[in-house]
Amino acid sequence: LFRSVVALSGLKVGMLAGKEEFDAARERIYASGCFDSTSYAFEPAEGGGIVATFEIRDVEQRGGWRLDRLPLDEKAFAARAAKTLQCFGAEIPITEIYVKRMSELAEAMLKEKGVTETVIAKFEAGMKEGMIAVIQPKTPPPNISKVLFVGARAVPPQELQRAILEIAVGTPWNEQLFRVFLENAVRAVYDSQGRLRAAFPSITTEPSKTDKGVVVTVTVDEGPVFKLAKLEIKGAPLPEEEINALGGAAFKNDVPVNLSVMGQAMVKIMARLSEIGYLKATYHALK
Repeated sequence: LFRSVVALSGLKVGMLAGKEEFDAARERIYASGCFDSTSYAFEPAEGGGIVATFEIRDVEQRGGWRLDRLPLDEKAFAARAAKTLQCFGAEIPITEIYVKRMSELAEAMLKEKGVTETVIAKFEAGMKEGMIAVIQPKTPPPNISKVLFVGARAVPPQELQRAILEIAVGTPWNEQLFRVFLENAVRAVYDSQGRLRAAFPSITTEPSKTDKGVVVTVTVDEGPVFKLAKLEIKGAPLPEEEINALGGAAFKNDVPVNLSVMGQAMVKIMARLSEIGYLKATYHALK
């Protein structure tokens, strides 16, 4: 860190320097976007010359980054950024200054490919990670015009399309938001059939041939079917027969687990407990 700050400052031992040079050095350090604030002080040194001290404060918020809708290879962009942008890595400082520099680098790389595109950056919250910087074209994203599913066999692709149709089609394309749609709508379809490890390993887009939108293709890994091997409800002041009657099909062994139906069954049980005086009853599941 010390060497990188010294390099950013542009100052060298032995050079003539005064307030103007130190002000310029401070601005160069701050303009890197790596630090929240920069200040300096200098005093005479023994034997002549001066001793300069720079005080810097790191940016508190750091996060990931990704390219969106840009015809650039992300690995190539990262390699270039590592050489030209200070403190670049898997996580970057979440500051307007720093992401502006990333946007300018993306623009320069596009121009080298003969593509003229204004690039901007925005911040968004990731699904699992914290804040991330999204480097993207200034042109608004196209709307989703159609969603296709590849690899779906246990569930017909048409059923998956119906599940996501109303919430996804017609909305601006955004991969992070689209994955939320998948988790909320399509995963529920697989959960209802006991396929609790269904996954969506890849999502690709291509321009629609019928309108100005994009066609989204989702690859599906349906995963194995999980069946209920054994169910025990402990601590409930109800006969086992009554519990099984309230649970119905959700509590039957050797059938695909349906977490949604099982949850509804537990709601019935909690309501029954409330009826007999257990007003603060709670439950949690153990594997």
